[in-house]
Amino acid sequence: DIFDRECASIAPSEDLKSSEPLVEAFLTGPCARGDKWMPWHCALGAHERYLLEVVRRLPRLSAELSRSVVTFAFSGSRDIELFETLLRPLFEQHASEEDAALGQLLIQKPFEALRRGGDLCRRYEAYRLRGKKLHTTCYQCHPPAGAAGARF
Repeated sequence: DIFDRECASIAPSEDLKSSEPLVEAFLTGPCARGDKWMPWHCALGAHERYLLEVVRRLPRLSAELSRSVVTFAFSGSRDIELFETLLRPLFEQHASEEDAALGQLLIQKPFEALRRGGDLCRRYEAYRLRGKKLHTTCYQCHPPAGAAGARF
């Protein structure tokens, strides 16, 4: 009841109450028995919050296409530090002309922007050489058979 009152004060809705019978049936029925699951109210973690509060609000992302591409770019690693270091600067209002152009290339021609040997690839390689990870454990990396080394 306390949780329901708090939710109602933020976003008045009967949705929470109306979903109780379905949630109860799911949790007590055969569908969820033995499953590992996350309660719906804490499904939004640090990464999702970062996407909503930072990534999708970057000043140079005015169109939905650009917001979607950069959202997927973040989701490729799910690493906030990596995004803050390599990608966010490309879309900030005060970005250099070079960074802004690279950001636009990433949106319009992602394969070209991420090509091996390109400026963005070199930035990723330099980041990795500093001992930084290219992804979090939220992302399962499956490189091609036999691939190893600093790029993976």
